[in-house]
Amino acid sequence: MRKRLAYPYRYDPKKRALAKRYSRFKLAKSLVNGIAIPVLVLIALLLSGANLALRTGLPWHAEAALAVAALVTLLALVTFPLSYYSGHVVDKRYRLSTQTAKAWLKDHLKGLALGYLVSVPLLTLFYGLLRFTSPWWLYAAIADAALIVFFSHLWPLVVLPLFYKLTPYRDAAQKRRLLQMVRGAGVPDIRTVLVANESQRSVRPNALFSGLGSSRRIVLFDTLLSGFTPAEVETVIAHELGHYVRKDIWRFVALDIVKAFALMLILDAALRAAIGSFGIAAIWDIAGLPLLFLAFTLFELATEPFENAYSRKREAAADWFGLEAARKPEAQASTERRLADQSLGEDRPHPLLEALFHSHPAPWRREKMCKEWKKRHAR
Repeated sequence: MRKRLAYPYRYDPKKRALAKRYSRFKLAKSLVNGIAIPVLVLIALLLSGANLALRTGLPWHAEAALAVAALVTLLALVTFPLSYYSGHVVDKRYRLSTQTAKAWLKDHLKGLALGYLVSVPLLTLFYGLLRFTSPWWLYAAIADAALIVFFSHLWPLVVLPLFYKLTPYRDAAQKRRLLQMVRGAGVPDIRTVLVANESQRSVRPNALFSGLGSSRRIVLFDTLLSGFTPAEVETVIAHELGHYVRKDIWRFVALDIVKAFALMLILDAALRAAIGSFGIAAIWDIAGLPLLFLAFTLFELATEPFENAYSRKREAAADWFGLEAARKPEAQASTERRLADQSLGEDRPHPLLEALFHSHPAPWRREKMCKEWKKRHAR
């Protein structure tokens, strides 16, 4: 039986105060654990000469695979304490997490295992291209582009089920309304609507259109279905439909491919400039692996504000599409407020922080759009 929900939803002042503290902590954690600690560790490896220990004298492919696994393990170990504190202890304290410590650790280890399965063979291939091809960066960028498309197709079929139990959506009437809206937008080829058991992990709501080609489907988090009214759920799907119709999945795949070519050129320049420094003898010398990781981290840091700006633009376009598709501005505004409270997201972040670190427009901007849409259609 669906619980009775307040509608339209109004902000809870207590949650707004909690959201400010929580958002600041999460930003600090991402800067420390995602940037500062890895950068300091990688620089320390290079300056101390510890990077030379990655040379094992094994055949190049075995040496590369072993070195990648060792470096991934080191970075996982040094970032684990803060990851656990932030992802489990703090989220429990703020009543966002529903997991036990054991369940959190199981998910963390799954993610780490997936990281090994992707990074070890890919970077081993990378070192093969460095050693045997010219220009290596061109072949590496082409291979990376192909893998980006491949994993975009594979993610909903293989990766998503590793972390979520996916079941068919059982509300036949709501499913029919959602699919009618999807078909009304000119998308007849999506028939699968699944529910992911996010409530086993957290209270955070979400929904997404995932996959490419035959793997396309709508995925609804059970936290969305239980915590939002049917009209609010419809506005969330309308927003995601906007991403699909406007081909945002392909837009971001294309963006990742452009980034891949730029990254390979930068890595090539960094490796060539480092020859003779830090004990690195050639661009394919495995002792340069920490430098590759360092250059990648700094590249992601430098490009993040531009990628976030583009993402916010696409999100705003999807918001407008959602208003046109569902035509429920009150429900969409209510959804934004409920989403912010349920996930403890800041509704009015500092403009500089929003520009640098936020991939979505601030909730107050999205609510303002709903008012503008309503005013325009009232004429």
